Amino acid sequence: PLRRPNSTQSLMQTAAFERKRSAGGAAAMMRAAKAATEERTGFARIYFENKSFTSSTVFKLLGNTTVLDVRKSMATKIKIPLADFNNYAIVVVFPTDNAGSLSARTLRDEELILPLVERLNRARPASAAEADDTIGTVRTKPKHRSRPPVKFVLKAVTRSEQEAYAPPMTEPSLLERVLSREDTMKLFRDFVYTTHYQSLLDTWIECELFRRSCIARENGLMNSAGLASRRTSQDEWDHLKAIIRAIQLLNLVHADELNQLRQSYQTEQSNRRLSMALNNDGREEYPRMDLIVPVQRKLFKAIEVGPFQQFLLQNGYRLLLERTLGCIA
Repeated sequence: PLRRPNSTQSLMQTAAFERKRSAGGAAAMMRAAKAATEERTGFARIYFENKSFTSSTVFKLLGNTTVLDVRKSMATKIKIPLADFNNYAIVVVFPTDNAGSLSARTLRDEELILPLVERLNRARPASAAEADDTIGTVRTKPKHRSRPPVKFVLKAVTRSEQEAYAPPMTEPSLLERVLSREDTMKLFRDFVYTTHYQSLLDTWIECELFRRSCIARENGLMNSAGLASRRTSQDEWDHLKAIIRAIQLLNLVHADELNQLRQSYQTEQSNRRLSMALNNDGREEYPRMDLIVPVQRKLFKAIEVGPFQQFLLQNGYRLLLERTLGCIA
C-alpha cells in the first residue's frame, strides 16, 4: 500500500528552508550595504584660516572618514605643534535664510564627514527653468543661487600660549555689555536697588554721565539742536564736585587716591580762574575727563565682584537672556 506523505514534516522543512534563505538574504544585504559604504567616496575642501594667511586642501573622503581623521591630516600638513592640536577644530560655515548672514557649527571628532558633505550638497537650493533650443521645449535645469558656499574651516577655538584667538582687551566683559544697553541696565539697576550697593551703582552712573558729556563736547558732538540743553562749564564743575563728594562717602577709595583726586580738582579750578582772569574772550573752561577715570575703573571693579556676582547667582543669566532674546520656554 502507498504511504501518505507526512504533511507536518513537509511544512516544517519548508519553513526551515524559508528561514535559512531569508537569513542568507539579510546577510547578503548587510554585506552589500557595508561594501557600498566603504566604496562610496567624495571630496571636500578644508580651509585653514588665521590672522596672517588662508590656505585650503582638497581631501578625498571615504565612507568611514571621521572629522578626527581630517583634523589630523590638516595638522600634519600645516605643521601644527602637537601641544596645540586640541586647540583646533573643524567648523562648518553655511549661509542662513537671511541674506548675507552666516551660521557655523563645530563638528565632533567622531562624526563621519562624507555623509555630512552629501547632505549639505543635497540641501543646496536649486531653481530656475531654462529653455532647450535643440528640441524647442522648456526643461528644468538646476541652477544654484548665488549664495556664500558651505565651507569647512580648521580654526583655533581655544586660547594657546603662542597665539590668543582674540586679545582679551578687545572683548567687553559681561558687565560692560549689560551696562551699555538701556534694557539690561534697567534690569540690573532694579536688582541693585534692593541691596545696599545702590550708592555704589549711582556713583558709577554719575561718573559715566560725566565721561560721556566730556567725550561729546571734545568731539564736537553738540549740534545746534542740542544747544538748549547743553551743560555749561559751571554745571560740569558742580557735577564733578558732587561726584567727588559721593566717592568720599563710599569708603572704597584709599585715602591717598582720594587726596590726589581732590588735589587735581583744586589745581584744575585754579587754572580755570587764572585763565578767566587773563582772557576776557568769554571762553569757558571745562574740567577734564581723565580726572575721575582711575576712580571710575575702581568703582566698576567693585560692582563687578560685588552686586553683579550676586545678580548672576540669583537667576541673573536667565533674566538677561529673556530680556535680550525673548521669553525662554
